Amino acid sequence: NGRDPILSKARRNKYLQGETVRSAGVRAVGQRLVQNWPEARTFLDQWSRDAQKKNNAYAYPLVVKPVESAGSDDVFKCESSDEVKTAVERICGKVNGLGNINEGALIQEFLRGEEYVVDSVSRDGVHKLIAIWHYDKRYVNQANFVYHGMSLLDGNGFTSTEKEKVLAQKLKQYAFSVLDALKIINGPSHMEVKVDPESLEPCLVEVGARCHGGEGSWSTIARACTGYDQVDATLYAYLDDQKFEQLSSQPPPLIKHGAELFFVSRTSGMIRSIQKATEYISSLPSFAKIEWQLKEGDFAPLTTDCFTRPGSAQLIHTSRDQLAIDCKNIRLLETSSRPAGIPPLLDLEFVCKKPIDRGTVIIVDPYSTGAMLAARVRSHHRKKLLVVHSDPNSPIMNYVAAGTEIRAHGSVMHSNQGCEVTAKDCATAAKGAIVGVLPGAETGVVLADQLADIFATRANPQHLSAARRNKYLMGEAVRKAGVRAVRQAKANNWTQAQGFIKELENQNHAVFPLIVKPIESAGSDDVFKCNSSQEVRQAVERITGKINGLGYLNEGALIQEFLQGDEFVVDAVSRDGIHKITAVWMYDKRSVNGTNFVYFGMQMVDFFGTDKRLTQIAHKLADYSNQVRNALQIFDGPSHMEIKVHPDSLEPCLVEVGARCHGGEGSWLTVADACVGYNQVDVTLDAYLDPDAFDALPLIPNKLSNYGCEVFLVSHHSGIVAETHVDLIRKLRSFAKMELQVQPGSKLKPTIDCFTRPGAVQLIHPDPNVVLADCETIRQLESEGKLFTLEQ
Repeated sequence: NGRDPILSKARRNKYLQGETVRSAGVRAVGQRLVQNWPEARTFLDQWSRDAQKKNNAYAYPLVVKPVESAGSDDVFKCESSDEVKTAVERICGKVNGLGNINEGALIQEFLRGEEYVVDSVSRDGVHKLIAIWHYDKRYVNQANFVYHGMSLLDGNGFTSTEKEKVLAQKLKQYAFSVLDALKIINGPSHMEVKVDPESLEPCLVEVGARCHGGEGSWSTIARACTGYDQVDATLYAYLDDQKFEQLSSQPPPLIKHGAELFFVSRTSGMIRSIQKATEYISSLPSFAKIEWQLKEGDFAPLTTDCFTRPGSAQLIHTSRDQLAIDCKNIRLLETSSRPAGIPPLLDLEFVCKKPIDRGTVIIVDPYSTGAMLAARVRSHHRKKLLVVHSDPNSPIMNYVAAGTEIRAHGSVMHSNQGCEVTAKDCATAAKGAIVGVLPGAETGVVLADQLADIFATRANPQHLSAARRNKYLMGEAVRKAGVRAVRQAKANNWTQAQGFIKELENQNHAVFPLIVKPIESAGSDDVFKCNSSQEVRQAVERITGKINGLGYLNEGALIQEFLQGDEFVVDAVSRDGIHKITAVWMYDKRSVNGTNFVYFGMQMVDFFGTDKRLTQIAHKLADYSNQVRNALQIFDGPSHMEIKVHPDSLEPCLVEVGARCHGGEGSWLTVADACVGYNQVDVTLDAYLDPDAFDALPLIPNKLSNYGCEVFLVSHHSGIVAETHVDLIRKLRSFAKMELQVQPGSKLKPTIDCFTRPGAVQLIHPDPNVVLADCETIRQLESEGKLFTLEQ
C-alpha cells in the first residue's frame, strides 16, 4: 500500500484515520485527539458551542477511547464533562490491551444506530466485498460497548429484505470510498461502520488494514454461509489471480445463515466446570463449533471487552428463525433467572472479584442459627470467618445456643455512614478474597445482600432485596409473578385499616377474622387474630410505632386475610437457581395465654411416608415454594418459608419467607440430621464452598430414616424459677436433646411468642407412635406444672 509514512500511520492511528477520510470528502466522525484534561476541556467547550449553533441537542454522549487499541479496550461512553475527564485520565499513559502505551485519548461524537463490519480484500485498487457482519454490542458490567456477537447480513440473497439490500449497497459504496481515501489498494481490511437509523447513512468508526480478528473463529461461519472467507480471499489476491477475479465486488448471497455469539460473564469467580454449558450449546440445532478461552480452575473476570470474554459459539442453519431461537437460548445461560434445566454458562465454584487462595466468608449477624452457620465455616470448610454486626444494640445478639464456638478471624461493626464504608472495613479485616456473604439472622438479610453485591460474591438480585425482608412487598412481588398470595394492605393508622376492611366488604369477601402483624419482625411477635373492626383498630394502634422483637421501629402494621388450614415450613437452599428442599415441617400453633399464634412445636414431614395426604401436601409445597423463590429471585443461599395449606383444596399460600436459615437457634438441626441425613446449615455452606456436595443432594429429601419433632416448651405461669424437673423429659424413649432458656433464678414468663418460650426438646425415634406419645407426655407435664417449681 505504498511507503507514504503519513498514510501508513493513518491506517493504524484512529485520529489520523478519521482526518484522512474527512479530507477526502467522505463522511467522518467529529473528533479531537488530546493528551490531557485541559486539552479535552477546550475541545468540549468548542463542541458544546458548535452544537448550540446547529440547534443540536446531542452535545453528549461522547465516546472516549485509546488512539491505538482494539476489542473495545477502554472505550467509554460519556454523558458529561466529568465522565470525559475520568476517561481521559484513565486512558492517557496506560498500557492498552495490545501492549502499547496510550499516548493520548481520542474524543469522538457518539454515532447513533446499528454497527456493522465490512470485510474486504483489495488487489491493485480493485476491492472485493467478502462479508458484512451485523455487530451486537451492549451495555453490561458497567461497560458500554461489550461485544455480544455478530451475524452475517444477507444483502443479496433470496431471503433479503428490501431494506437489507439497500443497506448492503450503501455499506459497500461507503467502505470502498474509505479504502480509496486511505489508499488501501492491496490486502485485507476490516472496517467498523455505524449506520444512522433514519437515513441509513454510514459513518466510519475505525478500520484495520488486516483481516478480521477474533482469532479467526468466524471463519467457520463465513465458509459455510458464502463458500469462502476473508483469509482465503487475501491469499487469492497475492497468489491466485484467477480465483481473485472470480470473487464478486457485490455483497455475497448467503447459502445459510450464521452468527457468532460471544459469551458474556456477568459474574466473576473461580470456574468449577464448563461441561454442562458445552453439552447444552452443542445440542442446539444450529450448533457448529464452540471455543473456550477459559478452562476449569481458571478465574473468570466480568466481561467488559474482547480480552475478558470466556469464549464463543459459532451457529449455522438454513433457517434464520432457528438461528435466532438458538441465540436467545444461549443468552439464557448467562442470566441468573434461567428456566429449569438450563445450566449456567460458567459453573463457578466460588463467586469472587479476584482469584482466591483460602478465602473469607462473611456472616452478617451471626445470631440464632446464624451462630452455627458461622461456627461451621471454620470447623467444616476451613475458611476464614469474618462476622459483621448490623446493630451494636440488637436485642437478638445473645440468641446463641450454648456451646456454639464461633472463633472469627475478625469482627466489623456496620458503619452508620453506609454499607460502602462497612465494605471497606470488611476488606481490610479479611486481608484476601471474600468468597461468600451470608445473613445469619433475619436482621442481617438486607446488609448481607448489599455486601454480597459490593464484593461480587454469589448473591440474589438487589432490586428485590426489600421484598425479601418487608412482608408487604414480599406478598405483592409474589402476586405480581402470578403466584397465589395473601390479600393484604399496610396501614399506618386506623383510617387506612378501615379502608381495607371496606374494600373487602365491597368485594363480597368474608372479612373476619383478619391477621394484623408488624411488617418486619419474626417469631410471632405481635401477631393478632382479629374478629372485629375494633380488634383490628386496637392491633394496628398497638403495633404502629412500637419497637419490635428484632429491635426495629414498626412503621405501620400489615393487615392480611386469615388463611385457613395447617401451617407448614419449607426449608431450602439454592445455588444458581437450583433449589434443594432440605426439610418440610408441620407447625403446631395454638392459642394460649391470651395470644393466638404460639408455637407448640413442629414435626418433620416425610415426602414418601404412609400418610398419603401429608405426602401429597409435601410435594405441593415443594412446587409452590420454588415458585415463590423464583418470584422473589432467591437464586442463591438459604430460605425459610412459612405456608398455609387450605384444608379442602390443599392449595398452598405464602405466609412469609426469610432469605436466611431456619431460626430457633438451630435446635432443630439434631432432628434434621437424624431424619433426613443432612441439614440446611451444612447445605448452605456447601452451596457456596463445596458445589460437588450440593449437586449430590436430591431436589427433595429421600424417605426419612427416623421420625422426629421438636417440642417448644410452653409456660402457663409467671415467676422466678426455684427448681427445674426436666429430667422427667430426659427419660422419654424418643428423647434426643433439650435446650433450656431458663434456670433456677431465671424469670419465667407466660409464653406468647418465640422470645418467651422456656426451651425446646428434640424427639427422635424409628416409630412415629413413640414420638407422638412422648410429645403428649411433655404437654401433660406442662399443664400440670411439673416442669418448673416457682418461688413462693
